Amino acid sequence: MCDIPSVKKNYRIRLIFGSRNYSGTFFGKNQPALLVYEDDREIPIDIYPHEKERQKISIEESLEEIRMSLKQI
Repeated sequence: MCDIPSVKKNYRIRLIFGSRNYSGTFFGKNQPALLVYEDDREIPIDIYPHEKERQKISIEESLEEIRMSLKQI
């Protein structure tokens, strides 16, 4: 399920949540995960942490970005 947003948005998550040989091994265990859903959809639209353009985007960074965007409203 977590691979759907990573494929659609071209994120790299394999090494964040495991290794090349054991993909997803640490998902939600050694490495916390945040799945973002939209309305009543059953499929997540985003996942954190992830790697995009060789930069790791953490859960904390994403929540801070959301908080700042809500402040501007």
